[in-house]
Amino acid sequence: MTAPRPPRWFSAEDIVHGRVSLAGYPFRYIWINATPSSGFRVTVASGSTVAAMVDMVFTAAEMLEAEGWQVVNFEQDGKVAYLRRPA
Repeated sequence: MTAPRPPRWFSAEDIVHGRVSLAGYPFRYIWINATPSSGFRVTVASGSTVAAMVDMVFTAAEMLEAEGWQVVNFEQDGKVAYLRRPA
């Protein structure tokens, strides 16, 4: 039986909090996005939910850049990032 294929999508929050490691990841392209969580619900009262989500994606992208990944593009007003690892 073969192992399940690894995902190409990752939560920015999981990356920032160290719940995901892409060391040894077999593919070159991934995408990350901010998923609303309990932390984001708190920001609704201040009206900055979108800003918090974008900040989470940018922070995760910067952390991955430090590991050799490159940002290809940001979409959905910064709530989604596409990255590649150079060959």
